[in-house]
Amino acid sequence: NVPFTLDTLTLIAPYAMTLALVGLMESLMTAKVVDDQTETSSNHAREARGQGIANVLVGFFGGMASCAMIGQTMINIKSGARTRFSTFLAGVFLLILCVGLGDIVGMIPIAALVAVMFFV
Repeated sequence: NVPFTLDTLTLIAPYAMTLALVGLMESLMTAKVVDDQTETSSNHAREARGQGIANVLVGFFGGMASCAMIGQTMINIKSGARTRFSTFLAGVFLLILCVGLGDIVGMIPIAALVAVMFFV
């Protein structure tokens, strides 16, 4: 249990700001790559606001902050995906893997997962 005091907030503020900036830069770079690949334009301010709001809210529920996933995004684009439905399906698939098949996924050696990450 971490106390919700000004001292605690002052202690974690520099780390939180650093992680927020790294996540924001990665998301904006991902958006730029997507814009270039699909020859479209996106609203980067809207992307930043949405990510910020979501990351603040998820913290209240014990979750971890996140940012755009360049690997998944590029796989979606290279596969021909052009709508948000592909991202939704990827999220549902990850949810099924984590919640429904967590015990089975836990048996996969980390080395195999690292190899998949290198490939992606």
